[in-house]
Amino acid sequence: AVVVFPFFANNYQLTLANQVGIAAIGAIGLNILTGFTGQISLGQGAFMAVGAYGSGLLVTRLGMPWWLTIPVAALIAAAVGAFFDGAKSDNIVVLEGSATRSFLLSPSSGALVRASARYSHFADIKDISNLALIGRAAWRYQAGTGFSAPWYELAGQAQLLRHADSELRDGSIVSIDASAGSHLTDRMRVAGGVGFDKRSGGGSVGLYELSTNRIWATLDLRLGARNTAYARLTREAGDHVFSSGSTSGLTAVWEDDPALREPLGLAVANTYRVDATALIVELGFNYPLSRAQALDFSLVRIDSEMDEGLLQGNSYSATQLRATYLYRFQ
Repeated sequence: AVVVFPFFANNYQLTLANQVGIAAIGAIGLNILTGFTGQISLGQGAFMAVGAYGSGLLVTRLGMPWWLTIPVAALIAAAVGAFFDGAKSDNIVVLEGSATRSFLLSPSSGALVRASARYSHFADIKDISNLALIGRAAWRYQAGTGFSAPWYELAGQAQLLRHADSELRDGSIVSIDASAGSHLTDRMRVAGGVGFDKRSGGGSVGLYELSTNRIWATLDLRLGARNTAYARLTREAGDHVFSSGSTSGLTAVWEDDPALREPLGLAVANTYRVDATALIVELGFNYPLSRAQALDFSLVRIDSEMDEGLLQGNSYSATQLRATYLYRFQ
C-alpha cells in the first residue's frame, strides 16, 4: 500500500503523508534511544535535520537523484554524530596523484603499471602526517571474451613511507595480491582475493616490523546509467599496533610513541605490537559528475580483536567517513 499510495494520492495527501513519515522516523529513533538502550535524548532530532538538509543540498546543488541522496545523507549524519560521541577523532586531508600505463600482452592477458604519490595530513596528530611513494604492477588474464567471463589477476606493490616526525613509522610496505572476479549481470560485478603485506619500520625494537595476511570480497552494483554502489568486506590477521597509557598486561613488543603523547593526553604513550584480527566493512557510492570527474562517498567500520597475551580478547574499533573528489586527466 505504501508503494502504490504516491501514484493515487493528490498533493495534499502526499504532503500529509510525508509529514507523518518524518514524524515517524523521529519517533522510532527516540524509541530506540530511550526504550531499547535506556539512554536519554540530547537532541537526536538535530542529526535527523542534518541528514535532511544534506539530502536537500545534494539534490539542489549537485543534481543527485533523490533516492541516491538518502544513503549519502545518512553517512553525513553519522559523521556529525561521530564528532560528538566523545571518542578520539581526527580529520585527515589526503592528496594523491598517479600515472598509469597498460599493455596488451596477448589477446587474453595484459599488464598494468602505476606510479603514485600520496600525502596525508592529520589535523590533530600532525606528527604522523606522511608522504607515500607507491609503485604497483599487475598482470591480468581473461580466457573468454564474453561479458561474464571471469578474470584473474596477480599484483605486487611497494610503498616508501616518510612521516613528519615519527621515525617509528618510517619505512616501507611490500604487498602481494591474487584476485579473481566476474560480472554476474550487466549491472553487478563480484570479486575476491587474498593478499600478504610486509612492513618495515624504525625504532629501537622494530615496533612496525609487521606481517599481515588479507582475504577480501567486493560487490559493485550499477544504479541508473552512471552511479555505482559498492561494498567491500576484508579480514586481516597478523601483526597489529595498539596504544595504551599503561604497560600492565603487556607481554608483546612495545615502545613509547612520542607522536601520540599530546594528542591522547598521555605522559607515556605505550605503543605495542600483538597478533590481532580485524574485520573491515566499507559501504560506498560513486557519483560521476562528468567523464573526467566524480564524487565518492564511503563509510568504513573497523573492528579489531587481540589474539595473544594477557590482553587477548580486548578489542578496538573505529569508524571513518570518506568524501573524495576524483579527477582524471585525459
